[in-house]
Amino acid sequence: GEHCTFCKIKATCRKRCEYNLELAKYDFEMPTTLDPLEIATILPRIDSLISWGNDVKEYALQQALSGVEFQGFKLVE
Repeated sequence: GEHCTFCKIKATCRKRCEYNLELAKYDFEMPTTLDPLEIATILPRIDSLISWGNDVKEYALQQALSGVEFQGFKLVE
């Protein structure tokens, strides 16, 4: 929920991840375009998805700056 914005583990929370990755199911839906009902389902969750993605990116950057390595990624100035 909106309270996730203030959570200390918001970038690594499994429940938040599961909630946001639920949208991935639309990558595998047929037909190739979304219908209005599907779009109406997605729209209210877009801001949450973007926020979660940004939190994960910021967390990963801070971890990388601390020496944690993420396979396939590197720090670039």
